[in-house]
Amino acid sequence: QDEGEAELARLVVDPSHRDLGHGRRLVAVLLAEARRLGWDDVWLRVAPDNEPAMHAYTAAGCERAAPEEEASFNVGQPTAFVWLRAPR
Repeated sequence: QDEGEAELARLVVDPSHRDLGHGRRLVAVLLAEARRLGWDDVWLRVAPDNEPAMHAYTAAGCERAAPEEEASFNVGQPTAFVWLRAPR
């Protein structure tokens, strides 16, 4: 990723509070703060088997990166993450 990009990772919602919209709202608040701080591009990474996170991110309007972007971002990563771009 570039210097002008922010990344959100490891956002956690207690399993007993999932499916209540907390993850989506958490992502929305963090994205609003990133925008307020001047970050134009915000990326989120998630382990491919983390369905609750994928649901929260997509519910907040994030879209999956193109395969070539994911491949580039995953160089040197310990696992092949799924990467999503936050809405602008």
